[in-house]
Amino acid sequence: AKNYRGDGIGSELSKTIFQLTAEKLHVQLIDLTTYSNNQPAIRMYEKLGFQRAGIIPKAVQYENGFVDLIHMYRRLGKS
Repeated sequence: AKNYRGDGIGSELSKTIFQLTAEKLHVQLIDLTTYSNNQPAIRMYEKLGFQRAGIIPKAVQYENGFVDLIHMYRRLGKS
């Protein structure tokens, strides 16, 4: 199977979902939490306009150690 990472599919889908969510459901803010070692996801979230809101250090046991949790948010619609 082809690796689709980097093709922009996730970014385009997310933009469409954000637009519909703001227009149809009147949602004003989306927040998420991700692992600090998931750099591809963090780069995509930041590209989509998410900002970091905070970090919980060593929150999750992962493999032979711990990783931080990063909380992020993005406002929808006009600010």
